[in-house]
Amino acid sequence: MVVIKLLPQCKRSCDDPINMYIAMFYRCALEGAEKLFSQVQDTVFKLAKLADERLHRLEQCLQLRQFEKQSAEVTYACILGIFGFFVEHRLIGK
Repeated sequence: MVVIKLLPQCKRSCDDPINMYIAMFYRCALEGAEKLFSQVQDTVFKLAKLADERLHRLEQCLQLRQFEKQSAEVTYACILGIFGFFVEHRLIGK
């Protein structure tokens, strides 16, 4: 009987050391895949959160631009109204 020491938590005795190595390799591959999947999930979560924040900022910028456009239109209308008032009441000439 052969005792193979690959990992301290996985000490086993086995009659066939090759099968033991294959089993340990498979286990290590699965553990690595689990860690990688966890990292991918974390990264996807962070990217989704970042995308939501950027979308919110873009919506705020769009609202601000719409407000600026509307306020410019109101300002222009007020200037025309005041000018028209002065012309109508002959305070300034045409």
